[in-house]
Amino acid sequence: MANRISPIENDPFSLVADAFGELWPNTPFPRVEFVEGLHIDDDAPWAETHIPDDDFPDIRISIDVEATVRGAVELLAHELAHVAMYHLGLDHEENHGPFWQEFFEAINQAYKAKAEGGNGTN
Repeated sequence: MANRISPIENDPFSLVADAFGELWPNTPFPRVEFVEGLHIDDDAPWAETHIPDDDFPDIRISIDVEATVRGAVELLAHELAHVAMYHLGLDHEENHGPFWQEFFEAINQAYKAKAEGGNGTN
């Protein structure tokens, strides 16, 4: 996957997307949307991954618009770890077990390396 072009210098979302694409080049990148009202109380999630079903044929990630930029970047990496598990045929509902943790850490490490090196945004 080629680096994404962003009009924003050091765009952290593009860097996370690039990291994901380099780790799992054959996994389609999901639709990502920022939505209002997802995190309605302390028990509600800040983000979620929607697995394809009859209502939504494509995998997508929703992130609450009230999340900070730093938080939203981590949420994107978190949800992309679930996406990778789903596309690899692993139990994506395993909820943060060893495979998910390994994938999440890999995305974060690749993102941090890109951010420190300044790659992938322009």
